[in-house]
Amino acid sequence: MRIQSHPSNSTDYQLRRVVCLYETTDRAAATLHTVKRNGSGTLTIQPGAPLDRSAFLDIATRLDGAPSTPEATLIPASLLYLSDTTMLWHAPPRVAPIFFITKDKVFDAAVNGHRVLHPALLFKAARGTLFVWALPSAERPSLATKLCNAPYFNTYGSGALCPGNSPLPQRFHSADIPQWEKVFYETNFTHTNFDLRKLCKHPHGHNAMWRELLQDRRAKGFHKLAQFPPQWLAPHKPEDKPQTTVAEVLS
Repeated sequence: MRIQSHPSNSTDYQLRRVVCLYETTDRAAATLHTVKRNGSGTLTIQPGAPLDRSAFLDIATRLDGAPSTPEATLIPASLLYLSDTTMLWHAPPRVAPIFFITKDKVFDAAVNGHRVLHPALLFKAARGTLFVWALPSAERPSLATKLCNAPYFNTYGSGALCPGNSPLPQRFHSADIPQWEKVFYETNFTHTNFDLRKLCKHPHGHNAMWRELLQDRRAKGFHKLAQFPPQWLAPHKPEDKPQTTVAEVLS
């Protein structure tokens, strides 16, 4: 392939390298090629090599005319995994309001907007979706920790949350964890998206579980070591497979 260069009079940029991008519907690959100039000024693209991370970062730091400086931040203890497209973190049990707009208006009137004890949760933000599962204890989970279904409406069997009209954050950065959690904890829970019997193992079901948690709060109050009853959590076993672990939601 031959191309003719026409450098701008206002800059001293010179064509030295070319990136070729190859794409399918869901994947991409790239090659990096040097450019050879002959005596007449004609440029020839030379055979390329795969564009690796080091070369990509080198190019990226030059695009704005100066090396980029990574954003400095402290890594919170709750963060378990972070990449450009995925973030995984856990939240300890917390006392916070819960919101319902369901067909059961008596239930809504009794519980909606009241502070209850939420279980420890595992969150995953990936590809514009927020996933949530319950954890059996407040301890920092390991890759082998087995997950439970989050005992909330608006969740699917996969753990994905339907956020309704709440916009999801667009960044995957530890500083944005509060914004991702805000979407969940301030959701108006309306209906179940999979088998209601799998949401929890409370003997009288989902609504009775939240009523009882509210009654316990009013009768006993809460302290910082309060624990959501683990016996009420249903194991996360999609399609009757073995109980899902943290490692599997990262695969």
